Amino acid sequence: MADRKDFIQAANTGQLFPNLRRTSERSPHYTGTMNIEGVLYDLYARVRKMRNGNDFFFIQARKRSDRTWLNRLDNQEPAAKTFGDVKWE
Repeated sequence: MADRKDFIQAANTGQLFPNLRRTSERSPHYTGTMNIEGVLYDLYARVRKMRNGNDFFFIQARKRSDRTWLNRLDNQEPAAKTFGDVKWE
């Protein structure tokens, strides 16, 4: 199996995987990456409910150079209550 560091993301593609390291209800349900025109982004998605009861994805993206959030996930520390300027509810 190829090491995660050896993986090359194709341009304008991405993927989300279930977050198996969730430490609280505020942790993202899914994490992944996306390459947009040669810039690699980390993706974080939570499943939320609309007023009518239907589910939807709330997705956030951060440039790979800003690794603070990903380092927290790798170290399995409790999730932050905020992500950038957005408060997780």
